[in-house]
Amino acid sequence: MAENKGYEPTLADVALVGKVASKGLGMIGEYTQYRGLASIKDLNAGLAEITAESIVADSEFAARRMEERGDKFVASQIAKYAKSGVTFSGSPMKVVLETEKNIRLDIMMSRYNAIRQANQQRFRAMNLRLEAGAARNRANFAISKGILDMYSTVLLAKAG
Repeated sequence: MAENKGYEPTLADVALVGKVASKGLGMIGEYTQYRGLASIKDLNAGLAEITAESIVADSEFAARRMEERGDKFVASQIAKYAKSGVTFSGSPMKVVLETEKNIRLDIMMSRYNAIRQANQQRFRAMNLRLEAGAARNRANFAISKGILDMYSTVLLAKAG
């Protein structure tokens, strides 16, 4: 059998391989951490957008219900006045008009509050998307930094 007269690794070479492998694993861990964070933030942003749309849809449904109830209430007021023989002018008319105005204001405030809440969710989603992008950038930076760390470790070991 022929003897292997090739390169025999020294203890320093083995230590260098371990050091470079450790830096590589650290780089992969950091990259994975930031990519996972970005995915979670993207998911939460999507949920915030869905929540915003749900708030608007629920608000429109509630506004229609308020409008229907208000119309019925005003109609019943008018019917009660008519049934009791009160002429629909002057004070009774002012009461009905004031009631109608208050119902419309309630509907408008309900819609306004829903739009405000939906916009809060949309801004939250936008901020989460920005944070996700920053996390992806940090992940890419971790890879670049890790490669440079491994390369510089090898160069410094071979130079020294």
